[in-house]
Amino acid sequence: ASEALAAAPDGAIIELGPGTFSERLVIEKPITVRGAPGEATTLEWTTKTPYESVIDVGCGGVRLEGLQLRHASKSVAQNYGVFVREAAELVMVDCAVTSSTGSGIGVEGGAARLEGCTLSGCKAHGAALYGDLLGSARDVALVNCVLEGNGGDGLLARQGARATLQRCELSRNRGAGAAAVDARLALEGCSATANRVGVRLEGLRARLDDRGANDLGE
Repeated sequence: ASEALAAAPDGAIIELGPGTFSERLVIEKPITVRGAPGEATTLEWTTKTPYESVIDVGCGGVRLEGLQLRHASKSVAQNYGVFVREAAELVMVDCAVTSSTGSGIGVEGGAARLEGCTLSGCKAHGAALYGDLLGSARDVALVNCVLEGNGGDGLLARQGARATLQRCELSRNRGAGAAAVDARLALEGCSATANRVGVRLEGLRARLDDRGANDLGE
């Protein structure tokens, strides 16, 4: 996969076959990476080297489809299965992410849209979203996603991050289903069950936009 990525031109579509690939992708050009239709394509990266995500996105125009992503890295910070850097953009469709050491996806000042994805079994959060160094952020949207069984929050937004969740299931997270700390959080048609708390807001800038049809009991 990494060799195909290196050889591909901007805008290319890389289709991976079924099976498990023990490698990581550092993506610095607009490109689409797809898994095998109807079969499991897994990218797995387990390392003692810090700051190594399975997918590291450093530019706009990146799209991932139909991938299973597994991660373990002994990072103190930026311990993410998928990392979207400042000013980068990612669309992720029908993917599953787990990290035995950190969070499933981390967005730090970038933009992301997840559709039909599962973020589960992570040691920290399913999704960890942060504003940039100035405390501003671009939009992150999760649509028809499942965030379950994570050691922290299903989704954590901090430092001016802006997150929108539509028709998402937030369950069995040891922290909140979704949390905003000095950040903005919009929920529409979401359910939160068997979390420590359904939604948690902290900080003077924390805002919740409840757009209705939500069941946020726990």
